[in-house]
Amino acid sequence: MILVLLLGCYTLTESHCEAEVREVPDDELLDLGFTVAAILDRIEPQQIHAVDLSGATVPLDVSITRGEGPALVDDTTEITEVVGGFGPNTSNTWIDEDPTCGDAVEVPVTLTMSGEGVSVVGPALLANDPANAEAGRFEVLRTLDLSTDLVPAGRHGAAVSGEARVVHLDSAVYELEVRVVTEDGAREIVLWYRSF
Repeated sequence: MILVLLLGCYTLTESHCEAEVREVPDDELLDLGFTVAAILDRIEPQQIHAVDLSGATVPLDVSITRGEGPALVDDTTEITEVVGGFGPNTSNTWIDEDPTCGDAVEVPVTLTMSGEGVSVVGPALLANDPANAEAGRFEVLRTLDLSTDLVPAGRHGAAVSGEARVVHLDSAVYELEVRVVTEDGAREIVLWYRSF
């Protein structure tokens, strides 16, 4: 056993993701199997019934349109290096597929949410979830601008910051959350929706 240790019989495996970020035109067919234009065409405006903090139903019209700026793709690959063996150390490197190293696309969009007591309009970012195997799942995220965006008040006072998050699945709104930080530092979800 000691002789084996002295000879250096061990294996060290190290993996990491390497990403190459590049701009892509909306009509380029990506390795992900779609074009940016096709995704935007599939996501149509729709009305949902969200719930506020009091449990009241809030009808919301939700839509996204293409925003300004280029679409970006992270072409990501898993690199695995294995070091070890008998005698002098040996090193081998593999390039492999790994779901945690999935390609990602980010597209500037404009998110619009309107309803009674709700008006959110402005730049947002649409992105896929590389680790999620469900095809057609995209998330739209907007940091609220509370000088122009109107959302329901939290239980702990007026909102000082927040974000709107809309998840689309198979072109329909699957989940929506509007999270805010109030004047006293509380974090609250003031609007919520999930399709069942």
